Amino acid sequence: MGEFHNAEPHVHFHFPPLRRVVVPASMEARKGQPAKVVAGVRLPGFNSHSLSSKEAYLNAAAAIGQTPEEVDLFIKRLDKVLTDFKRGDRSRSGTGEPTT
Repeated sequence: MGEFHNAEPHVHFHFPPLRRVVVPASMEARKGQPAKVVAGVRLPGFNSHSLSSKEAYLNAAAAIGQTPEEVDLFIKRLDKVLTDFKRGDRSRSGTGEPTT
């Protein structure tokens, strides 16, 4: 696990290792996965940019205020995810299925 420390020394946030691949909404439907429901509202394709998307994509983010060490850690993890993807290792996609 990594950590994010904000300006106040006693407050910090933990973040999980970077391994998030968004499964396309079309794959979600094809696999019979139920739509996400938030506050009683059904959200098919939750986290996808579009219900009609057919491609998986990697969602990565960094924050203003991160230390150089946190940015280095982020880049290291992003590089690992992209390297795994290029090699065809899609076992950590969250679904266990290839993401393409």
